[in-house]
Amino acid sequence: MTVSTTAQLFSMLWGLLSGAVCAAAAAVIGAVRQELKPGPVLTMAADLLFWIFSASAVICINLKFGDGSVRLYQLLAAACGFALYLLCLGGLTRRLARLAMKGLRLILRPAFFLLRGIRLYFNDIICKIKNVFNKIKRGFARFASAGKMRKKIQKNYKKML
Repeated sequence: MTVSTTAQLFSMLWGLLSGAVCAAAAAVIGAVRQELKPGPVLTMAADLLFWIFSASAVICINLKFGDGSVRLYQLLAAACGFALYLLCLGGLTRRLARLAMKGLRLILRPAFFLLRGIRLYFNDIICKIKNVFNKIKRGFARFASAGKMRKKIQKNYKKML
């Protein structure tokens, strides 16, 4: 099957675009990761899912716009698009994503303080309720131990008689 030169050019451009989109997603995820500082297991799982998603997205885009087949030049174009985006716009994307994260944090901070206050208020009430139940429990324990003591005294008294 022969493919025209213009169709190959457009499929290569789609490959560049798919690589650039994957690089933009990688830059945003990297900025979010720097702000949130997740543990190593969560980082590894997120990286694995990102690369699986990126590889499948590049292959699907190249299949759709590459006349039903994935050619090597399309994959090389995707790799070039990824590298070009990271070299040219990766830093800007990361800075913008960090700025967005900080803005979101500033917007949500009052809500988190309100939720924290509500949690502390209800935590005080729950602690007071627990203290009441603990006193009741101790009272029952004393009552039960008093009953045991009474039985011991009665047994000792019977032995003495």
